[in-house]
Amino acid sequence: MKIARFRTSGGRVGWGWLDPDNAELVREPLGSLATVFPDELIRLGPQVLLETLAAAEFHVHALADLRLMAPIAKPGKFIAVGRNYREHAAEGGNPVPELPILFGILPSAIIGPYDDVELPSASQQIDWEGELGVVIGRTARNVRRADAQSVIAGYVGVNDISARDLQKRDGQWMRAKSFDTFKPMGPYLTTVDEMGLATDTRISVKISGMPKQDESTALMVFPVDYLIEYITAFCTLEPGDIISTGTPAGVGMGERPQSFLKPGDLIETEVSGIGRMANRAVVRASAGEVQKEKEKSLA
Repeated sequence: MKIARFRTSGGRVGWGWLDPDNAELVREPLGSLATVFPDELIRLGPQVLLETLAAAEFHVHALADLRLMAPIAKPGKFIAVGRNYREHAAEGGNPVPELPILFGILPSAIIGPYDDVELPSASQQIDWEGELGVVIGRTARNVRRADAQSVIAGYVGVNDISARDLQKRDGQWMRAKSFDTFKPMGPYLTTVDEMGLATDTRISVKISGMPKQDESTALMVFPVDYLIEYITAFCTLEPGDIISTGTPAGVGMGERPQSFLKPGDLIETEVSGIGRMANRAVVRASAGEVQKEKEKSLA
């Protein structure tokens, strides 16, 4: 099942799931279920969630009439994994890590699957990183690898947009990867029953039509079940928390000569079993320009 958050043409925010018989339609639940967004709904667990939606009354929207938003609005934790593909580690001149390299992302960086990525003037080396995101479905502490699938709600596509010059300058990665709009996410949350442990899921990225990344999660250094065991050994994961599992080779930093995002570039990120995102790179508006737009809207 593919779950979506969306905004209607009238500005109302809702949620639903793709019609299993017609992917051009979205079913939105009626009644009290309509007010329980995916962040809370996934606490039911995969089986109860599927049973609940199968029994729910709903009305139907044309997908083309909706603006999709990030499936999870406010994750409590957003944990990312560095250098989790051998060739990506090599293209950056780094050794393959012996243990997962983890870092935090500020959730305020999350945007929808078709929103613009703003390029801040603070960086001249803004890069792309297509990734598989794991969404946690129940409270998880000291989870064994053999039980990892039981704590997963599903998966989302992520592009870990990164300011490489700031990443190098800061010596740690949070600021370089947490600018507002730097984490496109979606287009759907595909439930775990469809993807299992995502052991052979394809990730691809195109920049303005040019193929850049195309690899399978089968080549992860630390697969999904290992990451869940490793992370839950030191911190409790809660429903709605996200693990972004790292990017394969093909980022701009690794090209010769290096290549980075420019205003107008279209970033297309596709994860098999989940779907395709398309985000336009734009110049970030100055504070003065933002104020002018606010004044214009109030006039």
